[in-house]
Amino acid sequence: MASLVHRPTGCRRCFPSARVCVIFGLVAAAFAMVALLDVFEESANVENTVWQILALGVFGSYLKPGKEIKGVPEHCGNANPLKTLTWMNPSDFNSTTLSSPFYQQHLHEPTLDAPVFVVGCGHSGTTELIALLARHPLIFAYLDGSGMEYAVQPNSFLSPWSWLPVRSQRDDLWLAKQAARNHATHWAVKSPSNVCRLGYIFKSLPDARVVMIVRDGRDTMLSLKNRFRDKDPTGPYVLGRWVNDNTAGLLYKKDPRMLLVRLEDLSAAPRYWLSIILRHIGAPSSWRELDAVVQKHRKGRRKSVRGAEKRPSHSWFSAKDHWREALPNRPDEVLSGPLHWLRALNRSQSLVDSMLEPPQQEDRSCEDYITTNASLASPGAQSSLRHHNNLRRCQVAQPLHPVPPKWPSAMTNRDRELFKADHQAVRLLEHFGYAANSSW
Repeated sequence: MASLVHRPTGCRRCFPSARVCVIFGLVAAAFAMVALLDVFEESANVENTVWQILALGVFGSYLKPGKEIKGVPEHCGNANPLKTLTWMNPSDFNSTTLSSPFYQQHLHEPTLDAPVFVVGCGHSGTTELIALLARHPLIFAYLDGSGMEYAVQPNSFLSPWSWLPVRSQRDDLWLAKQAARNHATHWAVKSPSNVCRLGYIFKSLPDARVVMIVRDGRDTMLSLKNRFRDKDPTGPYVLGRWVNDNTAGLLYKKDPRMLLVRLEDLSAAPRYWLSIILRHIGAPSSWRELDAVVQKHRKGRRKSVRGAEKRPSHSWFSAKDHWREALPNRPDEVLSGPLHWLRALNRSQSLVDSMLEPPQQEDRSCEDYITTNASLASPGAQSSLRHHNNLRRCQVAQPLHPVPPKWPSAMTNRDRELFKADHQAVRLLEHFGYAANSSW
């Protein structure tokens, strides 16, 4: 006689509800995806692809990333991915700051070892500014990336899922180690695309200082159009990029950790603006201030800037990199060693003036030099990359000249019409003080 008792099979044999089984399956899939992330931790494309899949809600709301702040443009920058993702500007970007009195105090008072990020739309002067900062004795500027850039990725500093075993790269600790080796207290990086990721930067490194540099959108449009000749001049690589990148950066315009500087102002009055930038990031702007900082830390009058404060959690999986935690990233440790490097500094001119003097002189504009070199302007991805890198090397090696507007004579009537047709571009032009209206 057949049994009348129903015997559950498959999933329902183990769990009282199929929904519970589905949840466990989703969690298992997430862990498998996380394992893939860890295997390919050097691949930004894999990390961002996983994030995009989760953001689409493929695995339901259980593993869907958090919300982003309002007003983030759909596209931003030209690094992968071209589209903005929720990890770049999370709505809770201030959570680490608000949870710590230490970080709240240093919103307006930068630490001596504050990380520095130079951001802004491409072709707006980020390379020129990072080159200036690299000449400061207490600033280590990382310039070894392609185009001298360092683009922040989902796990560069803080793991996107703190409750899952995702290993953070902890690039902040690696950069601090490089800075210490160079007797520097600050480390600085630049990448235009980082203007799209300020929320992640502030959440991961609450004591970071950001300098956002802007340039007249009409000149930027002409420069980007010359670089991306096969792209739509109004699309996300040219005019759209200037609009999107600056729109993303202005979301944080009231944050005291960000300073906005116009390239035209910096190039016209470099001593004045460079002093303001140094004060903003917490670096000495004179030899006298530098000596005072060194002596203060050598005498041990100041407690550790960062040692007693618990840093944001980077997930338990980062424990396998525990050796990095011992890196000398505190000013009192960095400045307590031999001072032969300090005595070797040339003090024949002011500290700011020494930063304005490049290693070699170039007479011609870098953009003019590269544009007139046919071998660098040939089509093809590799040629375009060589073109871009040569432009960057030229910019670092030349002095900071005043940047006069080129658009009055170089901008065609068609380009003017395209620019004026973008109402957000016109509003930004007025906001930055480049035009009073669209009658130009």
